[in-house]
Amino acid sequence: MSSKDQRPIGESWDSENLEVANMLVKHRESDRGCVIFCAAMVEAELERLLRLHFRTEDDVVKKVVDPLFCAYAPLSTFSAKIAVCYALGLIPTQTHKALELLRRLRNDFAHAKINVSFQSSGYQSRLTEYLRLVEEGEGERMLTRCRDLLEGLFDPVSRTFDESKQRSPVPASKTLVDRVAFSISTLKLVTKIGAFGVIAESGRRKVNIDEVFGVRP
Repeated sequence: MSSKDQRPIGESWDSENLEVANMLVKHRESDRGCVIFCAAMVEAELERLLRLHFRTEDDVVKKVVDPLFCAYAPLSTFSAKIAVCYALGLIPTQTHKALELLRRLRNDFAHAKINVSFQSSGYQSRLTEYLRLVEEGEGERMLTRCRDLLEGLFDPVSRTFDESKQRSPVPASKTLVDRVAFSISTLKLVTKIGAFGVIAESGRRKVNIDEVFGVRP
């Protein structure tokens, strides 16, 4: 184990991870709500990535680009955004697989007529696969780190996090561990998509096609 892994969780994880874990505990967010909210964040980032490759003139954005994302338009759905990003080579295959799995989870959780969670039949294996894809084969390590995070910092009496503590005598529930792991991994996925946008933008040639062909707008 590296020296980095031996440090207290509060030091080795950034404040955003701690904030996510604290929020989920404090507000007692359900798995269903967590999946829907996280998927919405990812979908918004995919739209931002796509828009980087569209024309940016104000009138074109208003009349052509924005309508592409409106209800019932070609890019209005999560599925379409994922497919087009992948078709254009804006995201790698492993990210595409993770996004498709997230999309199916979101749809199932959103439309289930009964209360569902990551502990429901069939969902635990899908969570495991999602974490494996996002964490690049380190899904189990993510679950372990989240368990350490919760048991090391969560005070079950005050329901707050105490970064001076290494471990709580009360083990964290698997439900909460799964929820925090899913959320933190999805934040990482959002960050990755943002990075793909930076890469794509830096490598894109800025060419005004109208000027190239001598066409006046």
